[in-house]
Amino acid sequence: MINGMPLLWYLLAAGSLVFLIWGLYHNNSAMWVMKLAWVLIVLYTGPIGLFVYLLSCRQPMPGMHDQFINSHWKQSVGSLMHCVAGDATGIIHAAAVVDYNNFCCAEAVNLFYLNPVFFRYNYKISGCCSTNLN
Repeated sequence: MINGMPLLWYLLAAGSLVFLIWGLYHNNSAMWVMKLAWVLIVLYTGPIGLFVYLLSCRQPMPGMHDQFINSHWKQSVGSLMHCVAGDATGIIHAAAVVDYNNFCCAEAVNLFYLNPVFFRYNYKISGCCSTNLN
């Protein structure tokens, strides 16, 4: 029984992804970057991500997307999903680079944590999610 659980999860995740892509193509006027974020979220989380999408982003009728996502919690979920999709994709890519190049832990920390922090601090580059309080 337990051996069939991963197969069941992959089938549910694939079905969720197909349903989401069909729904985004036919019944959603969200920006393309948010559509991409939802595809990545459902790819990573399967039916759980689809459930969150259905609650927070899928418009009940065509042309009502902006009214549907007007509440603050739905906008917060959208922002969170956008950041989670980008961060998870970056982590997956970083893990692939570390594994492919056989980096040790210290090299990986230097390459993916210390160098970007040093670069951002020395060249005064702000991130996409940083805020300016001036």
